[in-house]
Amino acid sequence: MTPVQTCSICNGAIVGHGNDAQPINDGRCCAQCYTRHVIPERARRILESDAKREGNGGIMHFLRDPGRGLAVAVRFVGAIGP
Repeated sequence: MTPVQTCSICNGAIVGHGNDAQPINDGRCCAQCYTRHVIPERARRILESDAKREGNGGIMHFLRDPGRGLAVAVRFVGAIGP
């Protein structure tokens, strides 16, 4: 019988293998904490680091103007071919 793992965020039981809880902590977490805490924190950090870059506009341009993001994606796919 496999021992029950405990979520490093909420201390609840982990079903299956669990998820990497980084950047919240160094442990494993349950699916609910992964969705509610880990993914949003990762996204926040990506957006924050991208906003700090100088001169490129970063992902914030795509979030403010989704059409522009689509146009860039279409050009990229066209450039690399089928």
